[in-house]
Amino acid sequence: MSSGKYFPRQWNQAEAFSSAGGSPRARGLTGEVVIFQIRDTGLEEQVVIVGDQFGSYFGSVLASADVNNDGLDELLIGAPLFNEPVTTASETFLDHGTVYMYSSALTVKRKRNAPCIPTLDL
Repeated sequence: MSSGKYFPRQWNQAEAFSSAGGSPRARGLTGEVVIFQIRDTGLEEQVVIVGDQFGSYFGSVLASADVNNDGLDELLIGAPLFNEPVTTASETFLDHGTVYMYSSALTVKRKRNAPCIPTLDL
C-alpha cells in the first residue's frame, strides 16, 4: 500500500489523496496495482496498472514520491523478481528486479490497464 496526490486537481474538486494497493499474484501471476479513492459510498477505482511479466511479483513493493517536482506524486512499483534474457551460454535469464515509475502524465492518457514503462533497473 502507498498513497499520494497522483492526479491533477480539477477546478471544482478539492485536492485529494489516492491510495494504491498491489496484488503481485493477480492476473495470472503477472500482478496488478489498483489506485483508488475512499468515498462516502465506498472505494472508487481510478486506475488499474497491469504487470507484464509472469512471476515478477509486480506490485509487491509500492512507494510514492514527487520525483519530477511537478507537485504531483509518482507511483513507484517494484517487481523484485523481474528478469530478462541474456546471451551468455551459462545463463538463460538474468534476475535483477526492476522499478516502474507511473506518472500523472500517463494516468491522463490511460484509465484502465495502463502499461508500465520500466524506468530504472536495479
